[in-house]
Amino acid sequence: MHKIIQKLLEVTVVGLPISHVWTVGGGLQTYNGKIAQFKFGKSTKQYVVAYWQMDKTCDSAVNYELSLYDLACDFMLGDLII
Repeated sequence: MHKIIQKLLEVTVVGLPISHVWTVGGGLQTYNGKIAQFKFGKSTKQYVVAYWQMDKTCDSAVNYELSLYDLACDFMLGDLII
């Protein structure tokens, strides 16, 4: 676990496939995804993650911006698999 957290903080996970569990409509939904890029600015440190439903392909992906700390927390809680 320590190595993945370190990679998230060092921004060396761009391009990796993921699975992420979200709460949707009162239930849990797992999405496939890919860490597409990292945005670094004066006040922002965010990953852009492309997500798509399990029964779809990456062609239907929707991009979301998530802080690197949100992804690290989700990984530690078991909601994110890298």
